[in-house]
Amino acid sequence: MNIARQLGLFNAPYQGTSTFVKLPDQAPTSARSEFLKRLVAEGDEEEEEEEKVPAPAAAAAVVAAPAAATATAAAATGGVPDLAVDDVAEVKEVKEVWRPPVWPEPNENIRTAIADMYGEVDAILGEKREGWPAKLRQLVTTQLVPLGWESDYPPDRTTVSKVLFLASKTLYEKDFNNQDLLSEGRTLAERAFEDEGDLEAGKMLKAYAALYAANGDEDAEQMILDDFARIIKTKGYPEDLVPVPTAPEYGFKDKWTISILEPPAMGGEAIEVMVRPKQKFRVLANAWLKMKDLTEENLGDYEFVVPEMPKTWRSGKIDLEDEIGDTGILDGNGFSVVITNPDVEMALMSAQA
Repeated sequence: MNIARQLGLFNAPYQGTSTFVKLPDQAPTSARSEFLKRLVAEGDEEEEEEEKVPAPAAAAAVVAAPAAATATAAAATGGVPDLAVDDVAEVKEVKEVWRPPVWPEPNENIRTAIADMYGEVDAILGEKREGWPAKLRQLVTTQLVPLGWESDYPPDRTTVSKVLFLASKTLYEKDFNNQDLLSEGRTLAERAFEDEGDLEAGKMLKAYAALYAANGDEDAEQMILDDFARIIKTKGYPEDLVPVPTAPEYGFKDKWTISILEPPAMGGEAIEVMVRPKQKFRVLANAWLKMKDLTEENLGDYEFVVPEMPKTWRSGKIDLEDEIGDTGILDGNGFSVVITNPDVEMALMSAQA
């Protein structure tokens, strides 16, 4: 709150006390500027003593300003940018990446029972003997659904939801009533998705929306899709329901296999190399240049990028001075080489033609 609301609480002995601060509707610009100045001057004193970081570097980490404005302000204040200038970029809020939650350990007895009933339902639907709809409904509603609600392990609810979806779909295809199973399965999926963060349950929720539409209930379909969008927004879940991996842990002895994908103008070849994640990425970039019979002078003609798919915890342009393991690259993953010099690209394409 101190940072977000510019309260100006510096080194105050509030630990272990109850302190209430009445906030204005909006902090005035002067208050924000003063806060940022004091943050540079006071808030980084301890870090400066430990790491001997000069004030200009600390200021650069707090706010990004246009180069010309920053230079002018720095000259006027003896090295510390004047953060009160009008054209200073605002400090952007960093949105945390959603990570899968930690769930309690599953109850193996419940999981085994769900798996057994899954098999029974599959057999009933496969054989479709006389009276199978009533037998199916009894098994699902009296035994399977209660297990889904009893389990504290969200994927169990999702599994039960999948069984109910399969049963509902089969009943629908045979013109039998399936509304009760649809409703129960959808509720299980929504609970596991919204309250517990099981992304597989989110996929089931979208499947239920499609099944409601097939039943001719477009209002229910739209309501489910609206709920899905609301949950994604309020919970910060990835829209594609694919979680971002966590950053890997690595040491000096580790070795990774890295795939390098060339630009199409260079043939688009995929090259695999073995590296140590503790090495600087510049080493890997120079190694690639040598593979292509290029010198380090050509480094400026290319950009090295971690693609957005397949997902890693970081993507985008790679800093040559970063450790390989801190670039977003994973063991078994890789990066793309992008030509940034149009003359080089045109020459390569002409040679290829």
